[in-house]
Amino acid sequence: MKPLNIDETIVLDEEKRRILFLDDSSKSDFEIPHNQQWALFLCLVAAEGTECDTVWLEEKLDAYNPSGKSSDSPIKYLATKLRNDLINIGIPCNKGDEKDPNKITIGNKRNRGIRGNTGSYTLILPKIKNKTEKVIADLYWNRYESVSAQKEGEHKNEEVIGKIGDVYQFPLILDDGYECQWNISNSDTYNNNVLIEAPNGYGKTTFMRSIILSATFIYRNVLSGDEKNKYERISKFHGVDNSYLCIYIECKNIDININDRNIGAEWLYKILSGIRSLRIDKYIDQEAFVNLIKEYNLRGKLILLFDGFDELNIDDRPELIEMLSDFQHDKDFGCNSKTVITTRPLFWGNDFNGYKKYTISNRNIIEKKSTFLQYVQCYSHSFRPIEAEQLYEYVMNNYYLKNIACTPAIIVWIIKEYGSQGAFYESMERIIEQIMLRYKSGEFRELTVYKEQYKRVYEEIAYDYLRLTEKSDGLLYFEAEMLSMIRGCIERIKLEGNKRFNRVFNNKQDDELGELFFTNVALLDYVNGRIKFSNSIFAYHLAARRVLRSYNKKNLLSIYDQLDLLSYKYRYYVIVIAASLALHLTDNRFFEAYGNEADEIRFEVADDFINYISNRWNEPTCTDKEKTYIQEATAHILLRYYGENVYTNRNMLNDKCISLMEDIIKTELNECGVATKKCRSERGN
Repeated sequence: MKPLNIDETIVLDEEKRRILFLDDSSKSDFEIPHNQQWALFLCLVAAEGTECDTVWLEEKLDAYNPSGKSSDSPIKYLATKLRNDLINIGIPCNKGDEKDPNKITIGNKRNRGIRGNTGSYTLILPKIKNKTEKVIADLYWNRYESVSAQKEGEHKNEEVIGKIGDVYQFPLILDDGYECQWNISNSDTYNNNVLIEAPNGYGKTTFMRSIILSATFIYRNVLSGDEKNKYERISKFHGVDNSYLCIYIECKNIDININDRNIGAEWLYKILSGIRSLRIDKYIDQEAFVNLIKEYNLRGKLILLFDGFDELNIDDRPELIEMLSDFQHDKDFGCNSKTVITTRPLFWGNDFNGYKKYTISNRNIIEKKSTFLQYVQCYSHSFRPIEAEQLYEYVMNNYYLKNIACTPAIIVWIIKEYGSQGAFYESMERIIEQIMLRYKSGEFRELTVYKEQYKRVYEEIAYDYLRLTEKSDGLLYFEAEMLSMIRGCIERIKLEGNKRFNRVFNNKQDDELGELFFTNVALLDYVNGRIKFSNSIFAYHLAARRVLRSYNKKNLLSIYDQLDLLSYKYRYYVIVIAASLALHLTDNRFFEAYGNEADEIRFEVADDFINYISNRWNEPTCTDKEKTYIQEATAHILLRYYGENVYTNRNMLNDKCISLMEDIIKTELNECGVATKKCRSERGN
């Protein structure tokens, strides 16, 4: 939309051929007639500020002069009519020799040529204050006002979308592990710039886009009072307003060419011009953009926002840091600017000298009920308040849901799965796949095509992780040790002789593996030398898949051996999940490798797991602490916390198994878990 008056209360909607009067409810929108003078108007507006040759205009509009005077140009006649029409409908327009910059000017430049009296016409819109800033703001708003929890993937068409002003919740920002008061102007003596680090799905992109929108909402005349209030709150949280010029760039759109590195601000202009959904060069010329960058730099009000540093090629990351450093050493364009970069934790690290590091925490999402409810109500407008409350209780009362509902992206998936009443195992498989496929990089297509092969590696990693780790903060591993562990998992799977798998992982180098399994897919986090799953439920789920593979006749370890190798702190959660997954092994969407034996496995699972639980429960070496875990896992099964399973399914219902489980639930121990209490209450014990 283009403003037609100095107050920006009259705007042209070129797409719908309408002129809107935003501040005068008594005036109806003006529908542009299909006649020659208004065709001339649309033609001149499209070429605003550019001379349009009279002969070219005549041919384009097939113009004629109904007055019959051969001396009068048809375009001159139409321009006169157009000026009168504009004034008559209430749009300020200069007439005759008027040159008021606050009105529309339709200027004529005379010229005598071979074809007689020719010349050109130019339309100039009112000189609106901060016009270039407004154009940039409009481009960003049109592209980034709405946000999706799903970036990429095969279920992209099922995404849930909301406007940032509606869905944005202030995140918990940590400085060196401690909660702090966030403000974009935060800095210290040696670190003027800012690095925001957080795992997959924590809202880094929404965080950055909320900065650009809240700094420019003043330019959006179409916002309601309520919408303006929302962005006012967000701007105060970030400490920005329209006195700043914020330039937002997604790193995945940067094509770094070392030999074409420009001086000054031209390189920023080239990047923004190359982004298909922005194409800033269509609206602002390079000179105007460069002057704008210079002006705001000299004021100390220029902020560069680079989102998704991890999505750059590993070799290009140091190049971008060097380019930004060079830019900030330029006294005209960047010396007073601030750069904010977001990234996932990088497996191979990077030198962020000059950047103060913050992290985004997920603690307030589930711990603070109001935050959770706000997400639900914003992303699901069809939910009534009572339904949002029911969903919250549903999540809080389920050990597995409560633990995975830790990021905005996963909450959106829970909303969608809750609404569709899908099976629990399916929800978890979809969420894991979503995290695997959310990342768009050079390996994106490979991850999409071979997701089952990558998931297979994660099964082995999850099992080894639970077998080796004793603490919740993960394994203390160096990069080389972690890569060795991954290579060991891959080599074990290769022995199974799956040609498709072996082809995918035949020649992977260390740098590829580090990027794929940590930076890109990000089911695993590698922070400060410690490796851990981004969520423990993902580890249990993937390890459960791996344990079910133990029923393959080629496996040398029995199911009992495999469970014994896991710490009791984890093994019973794995049993709960495996007991549920066993019902669905014929579902080729997720378990394509089980083949014809899938139907029989569920019966073996039911027998083996109940025998294992019974034997451990009665084993003299089984401590009260371990029995508490067994009791809670049994309650999870009976309460169907992970959905229907081999013990509660009506086609497999076994009274002997249920009776044994109920006896375990009834037993009084020193500690009594939440699920055990609930199970006793529901069963009248």
